[in-house]
Amino acid sequence: MHKKHAEDEEEHEGNSERWLLTYSDMITLLLALFIIMYGMSAVDSEKVASLSQGLEEALNPSSVTTESNSSGSGSSNTTDSKIDGVVQQLDKYITENKLESQITLSTSDAGVSIQLKDSFLFHPNTAELLNKQSPVIKEISNIIKTIYNSIDHISIVGNTADVGNRDHANEVDAYDLSARRAVAVLSLLMENGVKPNKLVVEGHSHYSPVATNKTQEGRSKNRRVEIMIYKDSINALATKAKENSADNSTETSK
Repeated sequence: MHKKHAEDEEEHEGNSERWLLTYSDMITLLLALFIIMYGMSAVDSEKVASLSQGLEEALNPSSVTTESNSSGSGSSNTTDSKIDGVVQQLDKYITENKLESQITLSTSDAGVSIQLKDSFLFHPNTAELLNKQSPVIKEISNIIKTIYNSIDHISIVGNTADVGNRDHANEVDAYDLSARRAVAVLSLLMENGVKPNKLVVEGHSHYSPVATNKTQEGRSKNRRVEIMIYKDSINALATKAKENSADNSTETSK
C-alpha cells in the first residue's frame, strides 16, 4: 500500500515537470521564427520597395509618368543648355576669325552640326590636311571636350560633290575619299585630346548633298566634313530617318 503511494507520487512529480519541456520548445521555436522573419525583412527590403513602386505604377500611372518625364526633361534641359553654350562659343570664334565662308553651324533637335569646307581643310582631291586648319580644329576640340561627358556621340562625316561620274571606279573613289577625310579630322580631334570612345566615322560620298551639284558654288558646299554632335541616340535616329526619307523623296522626284 505504501509502495503504491510512493509510485504515484513519483509519477505525479514527473508529469508536473513535462510542461517545462513543452514551454522551452515553444520559446525556441518562437525565437527561431523571429530570427527568420527578421532575416527575411532585411534581405527583402528592396523587393518590398520595388513591389510598392510597382503597385503605385499600376494604381496611379499618371503620377509616375509625370515624375519620369520631369526627371528626364531636367537632364535634357542641362544638355540643351550646354549645346547652346557650344554654339555660342563656336559662333563667336568663327566671327572673330572671319571664317564664315569656311565653317557653317546649324542646330536641330538632334544636336549641333559643324560643317567645314574641304578647300579649308585639304589639298584638292586628297585627304592631306592643310596646316592652316590646325588652330581651328584645336579650338573645336577644346570646346567639344567641355561637353563630352554630356553628349551621346559625335559623327564625323566626309562628303564629296557629284560631278556626274557614276561608273564603278569613280563611285568607289568618292566613298574612299570621303571616308579618309573623315578619318583625318578624327585623327586631329584625338591629337587635341578628344577621347575616341564616342567618335564615329562615316563616308557618305556625294549622297548627302546640302546644295545643288549643278553649279560650282553648290558643289563647293557639298565638299565638306561635318562634325555632328548628337545629344542623344533617340534624336540621332530620328534625324537620320528624316534625312533618309528626304533623300528617298529626292531620288523619286528625279
